[in-house]
Amino acid sequence: MYEFFKLVIANKSYRDLDAFLGKLRAAWGRGLLTDAQLDELTALSQANDPVSSCDLPGEISALWAAVRALEARLDGTDDPSPDKDEPIPAWKQPVGARDAYACGARVCFNGRVYESLLDGNVWAPDVYPAGWRELTE
Repeated sequence: MYEFFKLVIANKSYRDLDAFLGKLRAAWGRGLLTDAQLDELTALSQANDPVSSCDLPGEISALWAAVRALEARLDGTDDPSPDKDEPIPAWKQPVGARDAYACGARVCFNGRVYESLLDGNVWAPDVYPAGWRELTE
C-alpha cells in the first residue's frame, strides 16, 4: 500500500489534498501503513500539493509575459514563426531546475510549436497552457 501511495503522490493523481490525507490516515488506521510511512507520505503529499506549492510570483510573471506577447502580436512587432534554419526540439519533461525551459524557449509538442512564457517552466503545454504560447506560421 505504501508504494501505491508513493506512486499516486509522484504522479499527482489526487486533486484534493485533504481528501487524500484522509485516505492515508484511513489506511494507517487499518494497519496498512506504519507511523513512519504515514508521516513520510503526508509530508510528500503536502510538498507536492499544487495549491500549497503555487508559485504566485511565477504565476504573475507568466500572466504579464502573456500580456506582453499578446500586445506584441496585436502591434505586429512580433514574428511568431520560428527560425526555419534552427530545428525545434521536441518537448521533454524536465527533471529539475537545470533542464526547465526558459522564457522564450521553443518546443514541438503534439505536432505544434510552443514558446515558453516563463522561466523555470516544467509543465507541458497541455498541463499548464498559461505557461506557453502556441506559435502559428
